[in-house]
Amino acid sequence: MKGRRFLRIETAEGKFLGGWFAEDSFISTYPEDHDIYVELQYRMGTAGEFLGPVQGTDGFWYSLRPGDTIDWIDPAALGPTAGGTDEQ
Repeated sequence: MKGRRFLRIETAEGKFLGGWFAEDSFISTYPEDHDIYVELQYRMGTAGEFLGPVQGTDGFWYSLRPGDTIDWIDPAALGPTAGGTDEQ
């Protein structure tokens, strides 16, 4: 993965979580639990679309589970419809 990206998680239950993954975000991998911290949380639509940043949060932590899917999305691919971020 190169640079900063939007991240979308579709949980095994079909719910979406997402945000801006950059320098202050991180992922833990084997042999540790598969956890992810995303530094800027976004509101997500029912189809996985980014609706805009969640105000007043410091990101979110999520423990990945079997069946979850992660998409790494180049910010240029979303354009202004993503709600924007001053972090870019």
